[in-house]
Amino acid sequence: MKKLRLLPILFISLTLSYCSSDSEDQENNEQQQTNEEENINLNADNVFDGMIIQGASAINEAPPTPTGNLDFSLESTSTALVDEGFNIQFNSTNPLAGAYLIITDVDGNNAASYFDIPDSVFGLTSGTNDSFNRNNQNTRRKVDGNLSINVDFQNSLTAGNFCYSLCVYDNDGNISQPQIVCVTIQGLGGNNDLIDRWDLIRYQENYGSTIIDAGINEEFCVENEIFCNNGGTLYADECSEWNEFYIEYNSDGTYNLYFRTLDQYIDYNASSTSCSVVTGPTTIQELTSTGIWAYNQGDRKLLMAEYSYSTNINGEVSEENYPPGNANFLFDLPINIDGGRFTLTFTDVFDGMTDTVIYTFER
Repeated sequence: MKKLRLLPILFISLTLSYCSSDSEDQENNEQQQTNEEENINLNADNVFDGMIIQGASAINEAPPTPTGNLDFSLESTSTALVDEGFNIQFNSTNPLAGAYLIITDVDGNNAASYFDIPDSVFGLTSGTNDSFNRNNQNTRRKVDGNLSINVDFQNSLTAGNFCYSLCVYDNDGNISQPQIVCVTIQGLGGNNDLIDRWDLIRYQENYGSTIIDAGINEEFCVENEIFCNNGGTLYADECSEWNEFYIEYNSDGTYNLYFRTLDQYIDYNASSTSCSVVTGPTTIQELTSTGIWAYNQGDRKLLMAEYSYSTNINGEVSEENYPPGNANFLFDLPINIDGGRFTLTFTDVFDGMTDTVIYTFER
């Protein structure tokens, strides 16, 4: 049940010397320029005109009035990327027919038009992002009700700040109250402290009675319940270990990620039939991922988006590629950088219980 709620990384080569090199000065100047550009407050109509939402309709009038009768929660995604856009992730336990997306500037002035987005456009998410669950053994990760809207940008949109509000609606005329999020559109990179190779040193998870605290090459196990065909019940461990996991953050805003795991899975069908624990062969899994990253200086969040990944599971290779402008957004989360370490914390709720996963990396 090792959950790869992790991301692509960047590689960069840092030369340490007594004085700053010309390349270091250039990187610092570029970061300062990027941060200054991100302080610009964008015009709401310009932002609306620069957005692309496949399947949505642009309506040139005031949006409908909310009735407040729908359950609805919105995940705060505060960073978008120039030329790429961002994802809006939200959750509702009600059957929905669509959503209204209203664009505003930072002072609350609405664009002249809004988007009407039918539910057929909504994408499904599982937990924080499917990309972090590629080596997950536990099927509880599949969460119904977590939805997303992919917002792409045209080249006309530049770095800066804007806000949006989202309402969801159903087929009975109910419209939720709007929830508002402010977003920074930024270029790649944005934090020279991240530019380096970072290796995983600790993986921690806390979910109900499951508590994991393991380092590299340290086995950790999760107890699973098996229901036998004869009515009996078995309890058995599935065990895993990280052999290697690193992320390289590059100065050009790209990253490289690699991990290798060993996993021992239970053969549930055979175990249920015999009412005794049957395990399969050890699974060796490798994953490589490449993409882009951006650091939001204002709220200290790290955004990562993937262009390609490849898995090798016991010699069986599969690949996926996402073209520029259609990157697979992995996450937009606070990052805690403390000298030569950083931590990323992922929190989800499954079956009414909070699941917290912490990855700690070191230079």
